[in-house]
Amino acid sequence: MLLPLWPLVLLTPHLPGLPKPSVNGLPWRQELALCLLLTATIGFLFLKKKAPVPEVRIDRSTLAVLAAGVFFAFWILGSSAWATDTYPAIHLGLQWTIYLIFFALMILATSPKLVRSSFIILAVVIWILAIACALESWFGAPLTDFNLRNDLKPLLRGLSGFGEVMGPSCILFAGFALYVRRRRAALICGLTALAGWLSTIQSLERAPLLGTVAGFLLLLIGSFVRPRGRDLKRLGLLFTGFALVFLLQTGHLRYFLRSEAPTDHISVVTRLQQHPATDANAQVRFLFWGIALEMVRVHPLLGVGGNNYQVKYPEARAQFAASNTNSPLLTANEDLLAGYAHNEYLQMLAELGVVGFLLFVVFSFALVLSFWKALKVSRHKLAMLGAAGAMLAFAVSSGASAASFRSLGGGLIFFFSGALICQRVNLDHTRSAISSKIRFTSLKLGILK
Repeated sequence: MLLPLWPLVLLTPHLPGLPKPSVNGLPWRQELALCLLLTATIGFLFLKKKAPVPEVRIDRSTLAVLAAGVFFAFWILGSSAWATDTYPAIHLGLQWTIYLIFFALMILATSPKLVRSSFIILAVVIWILAIACALESWFGAPLTDFNLRNDLKPLLRGLSGFGEVMGPSCILFAGFALYVRRRRAALICGLTALAGWLSTIQSLERAPLLGTVAGFLLLLIGSFVRPRGRDLKRLGLLFTGFALVFLLQTGHLRYFLRSEAPTDHISVVTRLQQHPATDANAQVRFLFWGIALEMVRVHPLLGVGGNNYQVKYPEARAQFAASNTNSPLLTANEDLLAGYAHNEYLQMLAELGVVGFLLFVVFSFALVLSFWKALKVSRHKLAMLGAAGAMLAFAVSSGASAASFRSLGGGLIFFFSGALICQRVNLDHTRSAISSKIRFTSLKLGILK
């Protein structure tokens, strides 16, 4: 029942002809469709009586993750009581509820066929998005008056959150390229990882690029712990492929071949080299972050309410201007109303207060503990490193992003990766518990004899 998930969530925002929400409107079409899909899946599980239900034991670390996530979702929903605009707070709370239901269903899924099918469908979707993004990057400049970063164009990279889908997916498939035994499957996973990496570079988004690099470094460092010959060979091929794609797409290959620095086209590298003092985009972000901190100063414990950053923006901007009269940021973005702080963590602090942010920290810490336990008890360390690297890529990218968990695609990739880790811990825990139960029964029968 969950197999249509990836086409529904990742492809539909990019299909031409479908109506899209207004510029500042809250998304609801994907959320509603996914909610119906999850409801149908739960109903199907309750009505299914023919097949025997396998024994599944929930590990304590997994229970801690689920409990922390539930408390955080309830806090978001509860923030609607003091939010100026109630509906956005309820919307954000329900969005997190959808994440947690999907997370729990994937953890409890004991069928390897379901997980394998999910990976195959996700790979197909990533390839469709990567091919479309490559065509736009190489041939689509005339369609946008050579302004490839125009957010109003009806093409792929104009959608916020595109890099946050492709970057973590890239690391996820890179981990499985090192893990799977069959060469054909490893080759497909490796090529999918390279396609996601190419799209991350072509998205021209700096935060997803830095996040993807951080995720790949985690995978790279973790792979050198008890390495095998096959792992090192595949890791070398992956690293070489990543480097070649980066050099070819950014134009820096000429620098190595001819000592000529690329200056004739824009790339994510040229955007990274811009000084924050002269980069208008960075200046606007600093302003948004300062206004978020102003909200935290005025509403430290409870915050202004979930998804109410935009509602409180004019008031907080006036307070920021009064407290920082000589700041050069005051002239930035004067004619526009900001919908997001472009930093998920600062926005959480502003909207949910210190209490809500601490609940999120507990949730994140529980996920880290679950990953650490998976490394110790599981034999599938490379797959776990790939999933953790995908989550790290998303987390780093969220530090300068307007999408993050508020965009369904990237959020589901994050929770899918986390579910793979918790699922593996649960399966190992269940097997050890059943094995101990069998040994105890055998010992008891031996005593009776």
